[in-house]
Amino acid sequence: MISSAVRDNSSAIKNFLLRSEMMILYVLFLLVTATAIVNPAFLTVNSIMAILRQYSFYGIMAVPLTFLMVSLAFDMSIGTLVALPGALSAILMRDFGISLGVTLFISIILGLFLGMFNGFLHGALKINAFIATLSTYYVYRGLFRVLTSQTTIDCHAYVTAANISPNIGNIPISIVVLIILAVVGHIILEYTKFGRSVYIVGNSLEVAREVGISETKVKMILYSALGAVGGLCAIVYICTYSAVNPGIGDRYEFFVNAGTVIGGCSIYGGKGTIAGSLIGAAVMTVVQASLRSIGVPSNLQVLALGVILLSAIVIDTIKEKKKI
Repeated sequence: MISSAVRDNSSAIKNFLLRSEMMILYVLFLLVTATAIVNPAFLTVNSIMAILRQYSFYGIMAVPLTFLMVSLAFDMSIGTLVALPGALSAILMRDFGISLGVTLFISIILGLFLGMFNGFLHGALKINAFIATLSTYYVYRGLFRVLTSQTTIDCHAYVTAANISPNIGNIPISIVVLIILAVVGHIILEYTKFGRSVYIVGNSLEVAREVGISETKVKMILYSALGAVGGLCAIVYICTYSAVNPGIGDRYEFFVNAGTVIGGCSIYGGKGTIAGSLIGAAVMTVVQASLRSIGVPSNLQVLALGVILLSAIVIDTIKEKKKI
C-alpha cells in the first residue's frame, strides 16, 4: 500500500519534471548560466531589472494572446494595441492634465474598441486572422505616427506632479500587473466554462457548433480582451518610463506571438497554457538580452531569433501531423 503510494508520487513528480513547460525552463536556466559565464555583468541587479521590465510587457500581452492562440487565431497588430492607446494617453496627461484614473479608463476603452474591430474582421467577417490584423497593424501604427509625429511624448512633469511611482514597494508595477493577469488568466482558461469553450473552438469548430458555442462571439470577446489589456499595458508603460517613445510596442508582434508558440501554444489551435506562454516569452526576452550582452551583431540576433521561432513551428507541425 505504502510502496504503491510512493510509486504514484514518484511517477507524478517525474511527469511534472518532464512537462514541456519544465523542459523550456531548463533551457532558460542553461541560457542564463552560459551568458553569465561569458559576461558576468549579465547578472547584475541593473541588468536583471531591465530584463524583467522588458519581459513583463511581453508577458502582459502574452496572457490574452494565449486565449487567442488556443482558439486558433492570432494578432499581428498586438504592438499597436499598446502604442496607439499609449500615445493618446500620454497626450491627455501631458497637454490636458487628465487624471491617471480617467486616462486609464480611456486607454482601456480605446484598446477594447481596437481589439473589437480586429475581432469583427476575423470573427464576424471571417477574414483570415493574419491578413486582417496585419492590415490593422498598419492602420493603427499610421494613426500612432500621426499622433506622435514620430517623436517622444515626455510625461516626466506629469508623472512627478502626480507622484506616480514605477514600483509598488520594491517591485516594478509591470511585474505586479503581470502576476495578477497571469493568475486571473490561468483561472479563466483552465477552470471556467468560457475557458473550456475557447479550447473547444480551437480544437473543432464542428464540435463547437454542436454544443452551441458561437465561434464569432468567442473570438470577438478574445480580441476585445486583448485590446483592453493593450490599453492597460500602455498606462503601465507610461508609469514605468514616464514617456511614450516612437518605438513603443515595436516588434511585439514577433516576440509575443513567438513566445506563445515556443511556450507550447499550437499554431493549429486547441493547445496552450498561460504558464507555457509566459515561459516562452521569457525565453525570447532572455535570448535577445543574452545575444546583446555578449556582443552579437544585431543582424545575427535577428537571425538567431528567427531560427528559434522557425524551429518551434516545425516541431509543432511535426507533432500535429503525427496525430493524423
